[in-house]
Amino acid sequence: MNRWPVAPPARAVKTPPAARWLLGACCLPLVALVALVAACSIPHITPRAADDLRHREPAFTAAPPGHPFAVVEQGMATGDVRTVLGKPSSLRRYPTMWTFVPFYTGSEERRTVWSYSGQGRILFGDHPRSGELEVIRVEFDPDEDGV
Repeated sequence: MNRWPVAPPARAVKTPPAARWLLGACCLPLVALVALVAACSIPHITPRAADDLRHREPAFTAAPPGHPFAVVEQGMATGDVRTVLGKPSSLRRYPTMWTFVPFYTGSEERRTVWSYSGQGRILFGDHPRSGELEVIRVEFDPDEDGV
């Protein structure tokens, strides 16, 4: 025989309908207020700030007339660039974010950078399906170390 008395089962306390309505009426505005405060705390970018962000990208000066880099243009093939500039000091390849997009077929999947010491860099877009490299950007930089 059990010597300890068993406690009666606890009864669920039912909230009256008026209290439920009051609880809902207070919580909804409170949640809306918190969302509004959170949205207002996000920094806004003004047009002037956007211009400042755009100008933070390093600006490369144009190659002086007569310099071999001045001849290289956007869209040139690697053979043409090698004819004009010769063999690069270093070559580097890296993937871009488009590499991981399943059905992307553009020319921005990989980049190839040819560095020429004391002259600058040539960026090529590498299309893996066609195998062709073409110039995307020419960066004239006399301080380039070629590494």
